[in-house]
Amino acid sequence: MIETVPQQKFLTLAEASEKLPGNPSISSLRRWHAIGVHGIRLKTRMLGGRRHTTEEWANEFYESVTVAAESSREGAANAR
Repeated sequence: MIETVPQQKFLTLAEASEKLPGNPSISSLRRWHAIGVHGIRLKTRMLGGRRHTTEEWANEFYESVTVAAESSREGAANAR
């Protein structure tokens, strides 16, 4: 199933690395897509042979990773 993304500007990973908070490296963005963080992967699409993401997808990724990290910390604190 192909998901349509209306009214969003796709950014190459190089563009995203310059525009996103903290200026993550292109390698980090690739790793976040391929491997993920806390089981959460950055959403991307291949367009014209290059991988792209959007600011919205990056923000969703940041929010999800933050929630997962906080849950992980709470679980570790409760185990003590």
